[in-house]
Amino acid sequence: MNSRFTRQFVLVSSAFVLLALGGCAGGPSSSPARLREALTFHASFDHGLEADFALGDRALRHGASLARQSGATPGLPAAGEVRLDPGAGRFGSALRFTQKKSPLIFFRAAKNVPYTTNGWSGTVSFWLSTDPATELAPGFCDPIQVTPRAWNDACFFVEFEKRTNDVPFRLGVYPDFKVWNPANKKWADVTAAEKPLSAAPTTPFARGKWTHVVFTFERFNTGRDDGVAKLYLDGDHAATVSPRRQTFTWDEEQCALALGLGYIGLFDELAVFNRALSAVEVRGLHGLKNGVSDLRRTSAPGVPPGRVSPTTPSTPPPTRRDAGSTLPAFTDVFTNGREGYPAFRIPSLIATTNGTLLALAEGRASLRDHAENDIVLKRSTDGGQTWGALQVVAEDGTNALGNPTAVVVRESGRVLVMYQRYAKGFDEHKAEPGLDGPRICRTWLQHSDDEGATWSKPREITASVKRPTIVTSTATGPGIGIQLRRGPRAGRILMPFNQGPFGKWAVYAVFSDDAGQTWRYGQVAAEGAAGHANEVQFVELKDGSVMLNARNQGGGLKQRKISISHDGGETWSTTQHDATLVEPTCQASVLRHPNTGDPARDVLLFSNPGAPGGRTNGVIRLSRDDGQTWAASRVLHPGGFAYSCLTTLPDGAVGCLFERDGYKTITFARFSVDWVTDPANR
Repeated sequence: MNSRFTRQFVLVSSAFVLLALGGCAGGPSSSPARLREALTFHASFDHGLEADFALGDRALRHGASLARQSGATPGLPAAGEVRLDPGAGRFGSALRFTQKKSPLIFFRAAKNVPYTTNGWSGTVSFWLSTDPATELAPGFCDPIQVTPRAWNDACFFVEFEKRTNDVPFRLGVYPDFKVWNPANKKWADVTAAEKPLSAAPTTPFARGKWTHVVFTFERFNTGRDDGVAKLYLDGDHAATVSPRRQTFTWDEEQCALALGLGYIGLFDELAVFNRALSAVEVRGLHGLKNGVSDLRRTSAPGVPPGRVSPTTPSTPPPTRRDAGSTLPAFTDVFTNGREGYPAFRIPSLIATTNGTLLALAEGRASLRDHAENDIVLKRSTDGGQTWGALQVVAEDGTNALGNPTAVVVRESGRVLVMYQRYAKGFDEHKAEPGLDGPRICRTWLQHSDDEGATWSKPREITASVKRPTIVTSTATGPGIGIQLRRGPRAGRILMPFNQGPFGKWAVYAVFSDDAGQTWRYGQVAAEGAAGHANEVQFVELKDGSVMLNARNQGGGLKQRKISISHDGGETWSTTQHDATLVEPTCQASVLRHPNTGDPARDVLLFSNPGAPGGRTNGVIRLSRDDGQTWAASRVLHPGGFAYSCLTTLPDGAVGCLFERDGYKTITFARFSVDWVTDPANR
């Protein structure tokens, strides 16, 4: 995300303002919004022992050892070896460690330190106050260890070694024991080059002084000798663990953020980020006036700083109708000019297998289609009543990412998001054919295995979804993909696509039969009516066939185009108009809404701006005969209504995420099927 987006953040630290004025804020490395999005854990100790923010468990515990975590007790040991010292911290309170020997003090690492088995990176930040010469006991001490097993087996740590004449401070990044010590050598026989350790040449630790310690790691679990870790002290680079194969095999449930092992002194302001911060970001983090809490302050003017959690509303929702009413209720999710983005467009909405709602969109520098767009996300765990802080799923500097289209893999709960990447200056009109080169349109795929809390790195799949010649642009959806439930291809994932050249669009399916690992594309749907099928969505019918429902672009009637596939999206019938589904030329959404008691009574729901004259009059239509007729309809929002996305909510209601009132907001609406069909609700 480009730094110009950050002008909307009025409660940022002076450190980041100075960076921007100094010309260092030109990219994501200096954006406080990007830092906030990457934050996965923060314990300030200013409000007690629990973490202020955590994607996993918030509780601080004490126990006998790593191997006996299950018997650990929340809180600190009663004997007082470790205590919370009010007012003694870098910014408020802090943990004070008073003895070399004390019980294990730890937070659980699962989700708080997001772990991936391929291309893993991250950052850990904290503050220490100790005098190594007078306070530390002789020998080794580790102010922090992050591991499921031991210091020399899949472990991150920093250590002091108090010797007779000096006290070196080191970063240790030990992969699996069998990786860094395959011959099982004795410690005395391991050469310095073989040890994944690096010492700072000088250290700033001193009595009464706070020192900021940060370590970053990147390219871990790649299978290559390219994993690097860096140590920073008070914002400056101090040491690097040289590139090597960094394979960490973790059982996340056994992994701990262990604090103060053998350490004597103060410990404060622990934070974890889900990527390796840049040197500029580390310096900015060091300069935050109030610590990491500054990153987590609301961006709305006049609102005091407060804790942010995955269920805290990012903006005050409008007044809602009574929860028991059958009338729709509305909540704004993305609002232009807030949370670092001048504009938001292109909604996608899905419910995970555990009931979390994920609202995706493009965060843009302006309302132009190619405005250095990022893919952004908000989550709701209460059926859409409140929405958490904005997350950036993907960004690519001045290039534009677009058309987020999501689907949930039924068997695993994995969430897949597919989108396109256009190089700056080469939009849909200028993109070139082919599968490689700087001017082509590319397609990327990311996944989440934790309800959208964290995301994999992007994986390019262009060659699997785009024809190698003639085709210039491609676009998923936008909206959602589907996974088939019926017939011989049950389990297949289908993602809706259209392709260019501009003005010669055609629609087709991209599909996977192995839960999204590999993909291939089917034939385009031949045109049977004037105009071109463009932005498209799919819905499965009762007999296992698939219907596509597409925007009509470039001539012909202002009606939706329909086509049927009887082979899981590999081939299609010629497109035809649906006279009931009028449109002003705009994206739309179609959904199979289940009847849990009788699948034969499932209904189809459809949303779009239901007037040919403009993008207004948002309508919901219902069909009981697989789209042959649309027997019921209701106006959801009579004002400005553009792109939309429907999903079934965990309690059986329906959610619609739509662009409202001239693209000023992307709003979530909740309603029941009865509201659409019951005349008493009119």
